[in-house]
Amino acid sequence: MLALRGFLKVLGTPAQRPCPENAKLAAEALSLAKQPAEKSLALSLLATFPFRCKEGLALAETYLTDAAVANEAQAALQQIRSTIGTAR
Repeated sequence: MLALRGFLKVLGTPAQRPCPENAKLAAEALSLAKQPAEKSLALSLLATFPFRCKEGLALAETYLTDAAVANEAQAALQQIRSTIGTAR
């Protein structure tokens, strides 16, 4: 978990990567996350500016059915939708 947290911390720092690339890296991190706390940490990143794009939205939507992290996924969705203007 420590390595995953370190990766997420680096991923959350400002960079010149486009949003779709950030979302792809977040998806890779989420695929490695096994515990709800790890998934929650990764999903909380999606609500931040570098991840607010349609790819980040789609990624967060995939976790709405995971009861352990559905609240975090919903919070990320709300933040992303407020930025990109996608209503549901």
